[in-house]
Amino acid sequence: MSKRLVKIILVFAVVAFGVVFYAMERLAHTPTPQAASPQMPVHTGSAETIANAVTVPHTKAAGESRYSQKEYLLLRKRFPPNAQAANGPLPKATLKMLARNTKDSLYQQQMWPIVKAVLYGDTRALQNTFDTGASPNDDVYLGNPDNANISLLDLAIEAGQRGVIKLLLAHDVAVNPVESDVTLHGMTPKYDAPLVTAAAAGEDDVVQLLLDHGANIEQQNDSHANHSTALAEAVGMGQVSTAYLLLSRGANVNSALGPGGTIPDYLIKYDPGQRELALRNLLIAHGATMPTGQ
Repeated sequence: MSKRLVKIILVFAVVAFGVVFYAMERLAHTPTPQAASPQMPVHTGSAETIANAVTVPHTKAAGESRYSQKEYLLLRKRFPPNAQAANGPLPKATLKMLARNTKDSLYQQQMWPIVKAVLYGDTRALQNTFDTGASPNDDVYLGNPDNANISLLDLAIEAGQRGVIKLLLAHDVAVNPVESDVTLHGMTPKYDAPLVTAAAAGEDDVVQLLLDHGANIEQQNDSHANHSTALAEAVGMGQVSTAYLLLSRGANVNSALGPGGTIPDYLIKYDPGQRELALRNLLIAHGATMPTGQ
């Protein structure tokens, strides 16, 4: 074999090695697809300004729907929900405590089997109760706190049991609160509101499910003295991505504001952190204003 031929072969080998190495490098640095998130129409937005707690340069008209999946994912990553049920069932110890407290305060102990199935996510047992005539809308009366009227859906949301929530929705459970027509100890039991419960816990997927099944986005929680809406609870509990979703779905920003449509005090005083500043900017982006002198 001539020296010229050997040189040609070596040149081709080097080039081929370079091409293969470049292709492998590109493949190794290809971004991993993002995890699934609530799906809505995608528009441009101001995710980075909100997430970085910089004053948002534009405002949105009341009720304007504007959603970006990129914005949502950024806010969810930067400010993950701070409640145990945000991404699934409560931890075993917490769930056990919730179950024990619920059982101890039940007015109707005959309801315990179905309540237990809801809290522990036993969809098979729950389906059996429906097959034998139980209703997904049966009331659950708790003596503590405040003679509460809790629905099975409320309990499933509180426990973070997504399978039970979906089963209840499949059986046409009421997604809006209904005031009880009974009295306990001379009082009308106060009720929880499913959407408010889900929003307070940062259960974004459940918020979407409830809205998609007809939940009133302005429903109020009667068991709270201030009759909080889902948006007010999301903001009050620091659930940034949940507040973003609700505002994108048309929640009235005024329900989360202070007097005169201004940013509430707790987002201004006491040296607010990045989460509070992001919520403040999110509200400002939807028409809220800072109080005079701030």
